[in-house]
Amino acid sequence: MDAVQALWSDCCRQQRDKGHDRTHLIGRAAELFVQHLRCPVCSAFDWKSYPDNHPSFDLTCKGCSTHFQIKAQKELKPVATDKRLAVMGTTYSRAVSGIGSVAYLLVSYHSVASIRCMYYIPSNKMELSCFHPWKATVLNTLCTITFQKGTYTKICFC
Repeated sequence: MDAVQALWSDCCRQQRDKGHDRTHLIGRAAELFVQHLRCPVCSAFDWKSYPDNHPSFDLTCKGCSTHFQIKAQKELKPVATDKRLAVMGTTYSRAVSGIGSVAYLLVSYHSVASIRCMYYIPSNKMELSCFHPWKATVLNTLCTITFQKGTYTKICFC
């Protein structure tokens, strides 16, 4: 666990040194952090990263060609009543374009010095009903993404 915490802190520090704002810092640090982990699909260590704002996904596992969208949220955990997870997504149109072809990795952190866990959602669990646009008539609006109980797997760093 100490090595995982040190890796998370180092990834955050690298991004802070580049002068990124806090949201960009955490998001980019989460992508760097995941690149040091095994793929949850095939256990490979080989990742391909993409430039910022690449449409639909952030990383691709070179071992199994699975595309991943990486999200980081402070203190992310299932809602007590129905065990669903909810995170702020990207633009609605961009998120919906990845249905069926993009898996999600959600990094839950406490601070730039402390990571909690990660959640994996395979691409075949993504449906249109998971995406909730903030403005119903605007495709370029941001959206909230909801993952129901049974669609995600928690990955602990114990």
